[in-house]
Parts: sequence; structure tokens; C-alpha cells
Amino acid sequence: MVWRLVLAFVALDLFLCGFIPWLGWQYVQNSEKVQAITVQLSSGSATVTRPELGIAESMPASLDGLSEGSQLVVSPDSQVVVVYKNPEDGQILETLQLYGNTLLTLTSHRLRRFEWSRLPNQTLLTLEQGRMRLLVSNETFHNGQIQVQTPHGLVEITQPGAYSIEIIGGSSVRNANTDVIVSQGQATVVVGEQRLLLQDRQRALLDGTNLPTLDTNVARNLVLDNNFLNPLGNTWQAFQKRDLASDPEGLIESISLEGFTALHFQRIGTRWGEVGVTQPLNRDVRDYTRVVLSLAALIKDQSLPVCGIRGSECPLMVKIVYIDASGKENEWLQGFYSQGTPSNTYPNRCVTCASLTNEHIRVNAGFWRYYDTDNLIQVLTRNGSAPVTLKSITLYAQGHTFDSYVSQVNILAQE
Repeated sequence: MVWRLVLAFVALDLFLCGFIPWLGWQYVQNSEKVQAITVQLSSGSATVTRPELGIAESMPASLDGLSEGSQLVVSPDSQVVVVYKNPEDGQILETLQLYGNTLLTLTSHRLRRFEWSRLPNQTLLTLEQGRMRLLVSNETFHNGQIQVQTPHGLVEITQPGAYSIEIIGGSSVRNANTDVIVSQGQATVVVGEQRLLLQDRQRALLDGTNLPTLDTNVARNLVLDNNFLNPLGNTWQAFQKRDLASDPEGLIESISLEGFTALHFQRIGTRWGEVGVTQPLNRDVRDYTRVVLSLAALIKDQSLPVCGIRGSECPLMVKIVYIDASGKENEWLQGFYSQGTPSNTYPNRCVTCASLTNEHIRVNAGFWRYYDTDNLIQVLTRNGSAPVTLKSITLYAQGHTFDSYVSQVNILAQE
């Protein structure tokens, strides 16, 4: 009897010695945590429906902690930014830019809890209508996968980079298509049992029935070093100007911000000053049918309301110099600001510039704003100066005190 008890205890001890570590290993292998989400209203209006409430709510300027299954509806002419972060260290994993008339469900967003886990970092999204741009960080996207379910198929993203997904065409699924563009990175589109790999500068159009064909006629970026990875002076030439020698020149630096590289303009002064960078382009655009400028802008501070009394001192501006068919040099200008209200005192466009100036764009202070132009070939042609050569692009800030950032600067040209 004693020996039986001893053997039983030995067997139990061996069982526990093996079973408890196995349970621990299973926990390490299968444990997950939920990504932290911040939603920012860049412009216009939007609604959010959280599953725990079940009703649509107007979105404030910023909203944290959305639960899985939350649905975002972006109003026309509006923009929303969704930022996914690691809840422990705050590192940004991916950023979504949602445009007007977009309906997106944040289906799931999980991270493995331990490095030894066999589970992937996974973000699941459902895009029912509209357009979204995804920016996946080089620094933090590790052993991860982003899946975007569309009405016409599944898009799987497994590498850092920049991606665009848009539902285009008719109001019904049958009459519409899903346009998938890989500007940089790698994605797989899945239609039924068929799979198609997309890499840098490739696109595919999904109709939900047939495997899409590969289209390599993706727009070419005319801007070099568009994320400011190289030291200033190589591709971008910096400049600084000021009224008073006793006033500070201002700061121009390339920094890592929220998982991406951005150009930072900063100055604390009492009189006028300007800092910026310029890049020669010298690109003939007569063979292109579409040319679009896009960038990401962030303004943290400015001292002058709007863009000053002449509309020329914005905390962030972009200028394109181009040559028209007559050989004349022209300028196209766009300004951004975050403080003040346009008025007769503070105009909403530059009144002293010789450039073709647009109305300045207001952005929410402290939030990224993603900006895309219309087709500049058509815009400039309508204004009587069809472009032949794009000569240069300049990014700069003017005023007394300002603190602004710019990143992901593209001039995308398509034949």
C-alpha cells in the first residue's frame, strides 16, 4: 500500500512537472493583447458606432480606445486618421488615412503578447465603400499582417510600405470595383481561391469574379528622397532668411516622428523669418496625362493668425515652379495653417504672391493632415498656363514663430 502511494505521488509529481510548464508554454504561444487606437478628425465630420453602444456618435477631434468592431463613417469632403499603437511602448504600427464617403469597420487589432508567440501581429479591416491609404511603419511592423476585406476580395499586407485601396465605380457592388495600389511594399490580393502578388509600383483592379491582371502603369514619383532619409544638402537644399540678424535663423531638421521620417521647421522669433528646402525637378511632363502632388502636414504652433496680413506667412507652404508652353516661368502655391480665422485683415490666400495661389488649408493643430491635389495638368491648363516642365519643388515655413512638419512628399505622374 505504501509503495502504491509513493508511486502515485511520483507519477503526480512527474505529471505536474511536465504539465505546468506545458501550460505556461501554451500561454506564451497563444496569448494576445489589443492594439491601442487613436482616431483623429483631420477635417470635416464623421461618425463612429461602437459595438457596445450600438448607435452612431459624432466624432470629436480625437478619440482613443475604440473597441474591435467599431465602424467609422466619413462625411463627404472630410478626412479621418486612424493610428494603431503598441499599448506598452506607444510605438506606431500603422496609420490609416480615410477620405470622404468612406465606410470602414475596425474588425480586429491584436498583437502577440510575447516575442516567442507563434501568433502574428494582425489587423483586420473591412472597407465597404470609399478610399483609404495605409502607411505601415518600417520600425515597428514585425512578423505582422494587415488584412483588408473589400466587397470584391481580400487584400493581405505583410511588409512595411505605402498602400492605397479604393472602391470605385457604381453604387452597387456588382457595378463597382476595388482598386489596389502598392506604392511601396508588398501585398497579395485574394479572389476566391486565386492569389496575385503585388510589389512596388504595381496595382490591380478587383471585380469580385476574375483574378485581376497586374498593372505596372502606376504613377512615377518625380520627387527624390520624399521621406527625407538622406542628409540635407544631398537632394534637398536648405535655406534660411530673416529680417533681423539678432532674430534666430530657425531650425530645419530631418527627424523620426511617430514611426516615420519627417522634415521639421521650427523658429521662435519676433520678426519675419523663413526656413525651407528646395529640390530641382527639371521633368518634362508633356507625356503625362495625370500629375498629382500629395504630402502629410503637421502644425504644432504658429504665432501669426492664418498666414499673416498678406497671406504669405504660413507655418507650412509648398511651391512648384514650372515652365509653360510659351517658355514663361510660373508658380503654383499652397499654404497650410492651424490658428486664426480668415478675414479682411488675415486673408485666406497670398495677396502679394505672383504665384497661382489656392485658398490656404486649415489643419487641426497637432494632428497629421494628408493632402492630395487634383490633377495639376488640368488645374494649370484651366488657368491658361499648361505645364511643359516642372522645374522645382520648395517646402518652407514663414512667420515669426512656427513649429511644423512635412512628410511623404510625392509628385505622382502617370502616362
